[in-house]
Amino acid sequence: MSPVIWMVTWLLQAHSAMCDLPAPVNVTLSSRHFVHQLRWDPGSGSPRNVSYRVMIFSSRGGQSWEVVAGCEHVESPLVCNLTKAFSSRSQTYYNRVFAVSGNEVSPPGNQIGFKPIDGTLLDPPVVSVKACGSTLCVNLRPPVDGLWDVYDSFRYSLSIRSSRHGAKYSEEMTSLKEKILNNLAPGREYCVSVRIRDSEERSNKNSSYSQPHCAFTAAKYNADAEISVVLCLLVLSGLLTTTLLFHTGFICLRRHLPEVLVSYRLIQIDLF
Repeated sequence: MSPVIWMVTWLLQAHSAMCDLPAPVNVTLSSRHFVHQLRWDPGSGSPRNVSYRVMIFSSRGGQSWEVVAGCEHVESPLVCNLTKAFSSRSQTYYNRVFAVSGNEVSPPGNQIGFKPIDGTLLDPPVVSVKACGSTLCVNLRPPVDGLWDVYDSFRYSLSIRSSRHGAKYSEEMTSLKEKILNNLAPGREYCVSVRIRDSEERSNKNSSYSQPHCAFTAAKYNADAEISVVLCLLVLSGLLTTTLLFHTGFICLRRHLPEVLVSYRLIQIDLF
């Protein structure tokens, strides 16, 4: 009887295996600016009426696996938004995706642990450059709203290039606070690009440099030229004013009297 029992047991196991739901495959997590999207594909041989359930587990102690709100019964598209579920940027999260059909539940499709602050893709900050007298003022801001505290905690490398000679040099910034670039040539254009440097939380996560933003420093002040222009204008103004007063009769030049009038005037003086 043992061969018969063995055959029955084997048939039961084979039937059970054939009835098991295939686990989801190609489970991937994409994350950009702390917006996290989990995607997967149905396992081979999955029935049409199957749905999917997503659960997460946090590295923080004392918690068990929890179903993600809004991802209890995913049918199409096969996407689960984990942005709210991954509420802490510094914790490590694990996720599982199950196929569900009636009372049947598949083995989980797993994805490796994910730490938002380390795993999310962050673009370089937005750069603005303006002239501040003989210097340049560099300001940075996050590329999206709501991430000021994150970007303000990073360190940055600035690449400064002179458009005239192509000379480059670097500066560092430790926050989003305005940076003043000194010792620049007057009247010259400088282009600035920035990248995020790695940190304790984002090791080996140097971002690429942003597109350069350019501005001109103020031209050198020439006081002698301005003084010469002012003096010339004053002289011209004085000559024009004198000419106008003369032609309008406000200024009369002394003229010599004819000899007859001079003799008559002398006679009058002698008589008196």
